[in-house]
Amino acid sequence: MIFKRATTFHLGIARVLVFGILLLDLLVDELTALVSMPMEAFLPHGILNLLPAAWMEDILTYGFLSSFCLVYGLIVAVGLIGFGPAWLVTGLALLGTIFFQGLARGFGGHVNHQELIVLVSLFFFLSKRSFAAVSVNAILCKASVSEEDDEISRFLLRALSFWVLMTYFMIGVARLQTSDWRVYQTNSMTFYVVLHSAKWNYWDFSLGRNLLNQPVLEWFLRISFPVATLLEVAAPLALLVRQLVWPIVISLLLFHIAIMLTMNIFFWQNILLLFVPLLGWFSDRHWRPTTISGKPIIVFYDGTCGLCNGFIRWIAAADSQDLLRFAPLEGLTAKHWEIKLPEKRAEWTILAVENDKSYDRSDAVLEILRKTILWVDVSNLLFIVPRFFRDWVYRFVARWRHLLPFDPKFCEMPSAALRGKLLP
Repeated sequence: MIFKRATTFHLGIARVLVFGILLLDLLVDELTALVSMPMEAFLPHGILNLLPAAWMEDILTYGFLSSFCLVYGLIVAVGLIGFGPAWLVTGLALLGTIFFQGLARGFGGHVNHQELIVLVSLFFFLSKRSFAAVSVNAILCKASVSEEDDEISRFLLRALSFWVLMTYFMIGVARLQTSDWRVYQTNSMTFYVVLHSAKWNYWDFSLGRNLLNQPVLEWFLRISFPVATLLEVAAPLALLVRQLVWPIVISLLLFHIAIMLTMNIFFWQNILLLFVPLLGWFSDRHWRPTTISGKPIIVFYDGTCGLCNGFIRWIAAADSQDLLRFAPLEGLTAKHWEIKLPEKRAEWTILAVENDKSYDRSDAVLEILRKTILWVDVSNLLFIVPRFFRDWVYRFVARWRHLLPFDPKFCEMPSAALRGKLLP
């Protein structure tokens, strides 16, 4: 899972990003232009539905809208620089954003998912930890930050990333539910691109208007459309497996750029918010697995099993932090540790011993994988699976492991690196 080494500093960067999006949205969306629109065409959204209809005539005036934009902009700017009580500033920004979006989308528009993502993101900055670093508060108060503060910051950053990535998952699933896979076998995507590229928008990218004369571009879109849906459905995995952050997030960024160029729709808020999971990857770039005691874990395995030998060679190569040692179950080290073995060799199981604590079967395998940089996230993900099911799979493989073919190189002299990890 990402954000293993994140601190309040990284939460502060995320706060600056989200409040910066709100401020930029206020500058791009000229709210005072609503004055020129007919009052009868206005449809209240959100909390505006709770206001008396007579109030809307006073609200949709240049004086009120300009005053609101000034006050709302000041609140967002205060949140951006991180000054004052976090819960108060963020709470006011939350109410102001709801009011702003209700007004901005009142004339025939609606709050798109990109505005909704930014809006809900504010909830993760109500905690005082979001103002504890990268803020004016941190400069003025210079209060010390505890490990508990950093732990809460990691939780909030993971929750924020999960929210951002889950929105893609829900969009992909909703698309499959409404149209199923048959939509990818038709030219509906081509029609959709041409239609939207011809519409007027604040942005004017017209590549999609020439789509019918560009067969290569059309085939590219028809191939990339289902791929993009798969990426959307798989997006939450970028939170759980650090190695997937770059391929999934960068692909989604390129997907947004393609939509901008071909469909004249610029999801710039989404593009910026995708930098939150990238921030998790960046914060963890120096993270390395460790053991509880600082001493290596001893892995006991069946020395006559080809599958076990192959696993040991493979995991030893992945043990870049030198946290593992390997000993055969029938060896002297196992006798010293008083490892009790079943009479039937088929019932022997791999064991991992760490500081007087032992793991067996699937727990042992996953605990071993946890000590490698490459497989730690996959191991954490598999730990979610109930143990009885994991152990059932383990027993099934273990029962037939001696009948499985294995590479003859497993019987060759181990490499120098592996010999240094082997115990008698």
